[in-house]
Amino acid sequence: MDLGGQYFNNVAASSSPVRTATALSRTAFDASVYPVIQANCVVCHQPTGNAGSAQTGQSYLRNRYVLTGDAEGDYNVTLTMISNACVAASNALLQRPSTVPHPAGAVGQAAPVLAAGSAGYNAIATWIGSGCGTP
Repeated sequence: MDLGGQYFNNVAASSSPVRTATALSRTAFDASVYPVIQANCVVCHQPTGNAGSAQTGQSYLRNRYVLTGDAEGDYNVTLTMISNACVAASNALLQRPSTVPHPAGAVGQAAPVLAAGSAGYNAIATWIGSGCGTP
């Protein structure tokens, strides 16, 4: 069953986002990142594709970030949202939910879903940064 996630046939390819995030710990993800994602992201990023559309007027059918509730699958799709472990804030995983509006085009949103500097944002940023090798 296709849940709408972005898939790569060759995860070893240099252009695969999964390849750039190989140093990120699954154990640390489960302990500190996954709870943040479940508390802040899962409401809209479900495989049904329409969660949250009543509030935002948008459909999530073409959403790149689809969470299923399976920790391993959600870890893997989260890796696709990371392109530079050395600059945590530059990754889609932190950029998108820390801006207003999120999703783009949402109306009436006064605060970001995951504000920069918040405990959840910092937990994700620390996890991403842990994957940065020594330059």
